[in-house]
Amino acid sequence: MAATEEESALKAGDRITLRADLQELLTMVDSGLFRIGIKLRQLEGGAEEHAQATVTPNDPNIGRRISEITYLSRHAVTVRGLTRFGSLRGPDLATARLKAGDRIIIDGTPSELRDLAASGALVVDTSLKVEPFRRKRGPLAIAILVAVILSSAVLGVPLLITSLIGVGAVLAFGCLTLNDAFEAMDAGVLGLIIAMLMVGAGLQSAGGVDLLVNGLQPLLVKASPFWLVLMVYLLTSVLTEVVTNAAVAVIMTPLVIGIGTQLGIDPRALVVAVMFGASASFASPIGYQTNTIVHAAGNYRFTDFLKIGVPMNLIVGLATSIAIYFIYLA
Repeated sequence: MAATEEESALKAGDRITLRADLQELLTMVDSGLFRIGIKLRQLEGGAEEHAQATVTPNDPNIGRRISEITYLSRHAVTVRGLTRFGSLRGPDLATARLKAGDRIIIDGTPSELRDLAASGALVVDTSLKVEPFRRKRGPLAIAILVAVILSSAVLGVPLLITSLIGVGAVLAFGCLTLNDAFEAMDAGVLGLIIAMLMVGAGLQSAGGVDLLVNGLQPLLVKASPFWLVLMVYLLTSVLTEVVTNAAVAVIMTPLVIGIGTQLGIDPRALVVAVMFGASASFASPIGYQTNTIVHAAGNYRFTDFLKIGVPMNLIVGLATSIAIYFIYLA
């Protein structure tokens, strides 16, 4: 029985046509395991760079196969791949016909790339923001992450210190470059987080949170044990959506301990409700830093968090309150 394409074993010299994103393509090129692309002219000696060249609408080579492009054959570069919106015409890279707006991934020495850019045939960009994967350093990066977590959880080292040491380790061992580290920091996200921390600090300093909690205290004292747990959870969850969870926990914990002692019920039940309520903030992009990061990365709207977050807060709050009631108070 003949083997299918998925079961066929690769052999030296086999030619494969593949689709991959730019980061994966550069990773395969740098691995040295494959000969990727086509050489229209023998490369000269010297260190090579990755570059991306965009085809302009007035390019006379539009409609020609890549192997027939005149200006590429005049420069010692290797064509690694081609990206475009829509499907590619041609069974492989060499026979794909050029279209305006195509982006050609090429390798060459800095001098060759400068000459190609100076010719005006293509718009050449050598500052690619995509870096190849460093898969050989993947296990090392995982080991550093585990060490950071265990140092904080088991040895009691402050998480800030272990995190800074971990960042230094991944930089020192080449898991991450300094440019990658700076590019990973989204200025918009950091600005939003800092702004909301300031708003929360303002509410706390102005006494707004204390005013709200003290105003609801008589209602909490009159509630039955289950409803008391549920109300403490919901109040903590609502406050966490606009104030930092640490600040809410600091304000709510002594209050609920006093209420529990006054009513003669186990204060641990109310403290656990505060602990979970301060950790479960799904209804706004400013409830927690991770929400803010996801909000920026996914281009979500505030209402998207309300649609999913409010039901999630209610479901998690009800389930947690029922569990707390039966474990501590029933």
